[in-house]
Amino acid sequence: MFPGVVDPADVADLLEADSTCFELIQLVPPEDKVLATMKKNSRDFLYPRHRPQSSRGPAERAILMTRSSSFHGISPKVEFGTRSIIEESDGRDSWSASSIVRLLS
Repeated sequence: MFPGVVDPADVADLLEADSTCFELIQLVPPEDKVLATMKKNSRDFLYPRHRPQSSRGPAERAILMTRSSSFHGISPKVEFGTRSIIEESDGRDSWSASSIVRLLS
């Protein structure tokens, strides 16, 4: 939820300034070793610019993680789906009196 935001382009700007990060961490000895990472700005993570548009169902995605130098296996892949809903609110259910754009993923 983005309180005070009334323009979807502003939501895109906020997502571009935010980061989404994943780390694959080993849980067996030697523990806490980072095996692979992935970091993107949240806009590109949720809404890649080169993705074909689909009007039905969640967008299926797969992103390869970057292996650490100590991990000799194949690059792990993160698979996920996203679906976004943008709703306008009259502001009565929010902290401010302005409209709110909600983005659910």
